[in-house]
Formats: sequence, C-alpha cells, structure tokens
Amino acid sequence: MESIFKTSKINYLTPENAQFSKTEGGLLYCKWVESEQQKAKRKEDEKKFAKDKASKKSDKGADKAKDECDKPEGVVKLHRAFPFVTPTEYISVFKDDDEVGIIKDIMLFDETTRQLLGAELKRVYFSPIITKINTIKERYGFSYWEVTTDKGKLDFAVADTYRNIIKLGKNRLKIIDQDANRYEISDYTKLDKGSIKMLEMYI
Repeated sequence: MESIFKTSKINYLTPENAQFSKTEGGLLYCKWVESEQQKAKRKEDEKKFAKDKASKKSDKGADKAKDECDKPEGVVKLHRAFPFVTPTEYISVFKDDDEVGIIKDIMLFDETTRQLLGAELKRVYFSPIITKINTIKERYGFSYWEVTTDKGKLDFAVADTYRNIIKLGKNRLKIIDQDANRYEISDYTKLDKGSIKMLEMYI
C-alpha cells in the first residue's frame, strides 16, 4: 500500500511530531510537537517574515510562507484509506475539511494513544454485527431489513442492494444502508437457514 503514497509529499503524523488527546467535550485533539530542527527552521522563517514585512514585500508572498508554517493542531477527525484491508494503517487526519496528515499505523503509538485512536475509529466506523435476518422486503428500488445484531434489533433500508452488499473475503459481508451506516456479517454460512435463504438472492 505504501507505494500509493509516494507520488506526492505527505505529512506523516508520528509519535515524535503529534500527540493525541480528548477535549472536555469528547472530541479528538491533535497537538503538533516540534523537533529541535523544526523549531530552528520556524524561528528562521519568522525572522524572514519580519524582514519581508519591514521591507514591504508582497503580503501575498508572506501569507504563503506563513501558511507553510501552519501546523495540524486542533480538533481532528479520522478517516481510513483502506477500511476493509488495513483498518489500523494509513489513517487520514482531517482538520475541518482539510487533510493535515496521515498516520501510517496507529500501532506505532504508545498503548494509551492506540486505545484513544482505536476507540475513535470504532466510533466513526460503528458496525453492528448481524446475527439473524428477520425479514427483507423489497419496495420501490429499496430493500428494507429487520435484523438482530450484537447491539439489539435494528431496521434499515438499502438502496441498490446488490451493490451495497460487499464481500470481504470468502464468507464475510459488509452491508451499507442508504444513510451510509455499515453492518457486518462475520460468516453468513453460520447464520440460521432462514437468514441464509434471504441473503442468497443478493450474493
């Protein structure tokens, strides 16, 4: 997977340059940690900005230089680049709507941070495990599901059902509903006969 990310300059977030924590409101917060080399470069750039401003150089150029010194610090959101293949690797970190960096693998961080990032990913990619399919009804291009999961009984609608039931390996299935919520069947062959029969028309 790494070769995909070699085509452009990527800001990788590592234990050496980024610290993650929770805000009082329960949001994920990223704090940028500068190395001694980065601190020296920042101070040099700040002197250059001050000199440019004093000599009345283009504000546009100064703003551009200043933007290059901005750090990915603040409340952030996580997004998996390959959610089904490498769930702990290549995690995009977004501040507002801008990607500010990528975590190569959350396993590179200490245990506390791993648990924090893992819990946030689990929250974002909440996927109830379906243990039984009670009914599936077709209507106006949608399929309406009533299921039993590890989180209790749930019902949801799926548009374009054939395309939104995704095989993840031999028997594992991922179902995406019309609101982009995800549901998982760990091994559909281990469901009861009634559930399997209802699934067979889609897989």
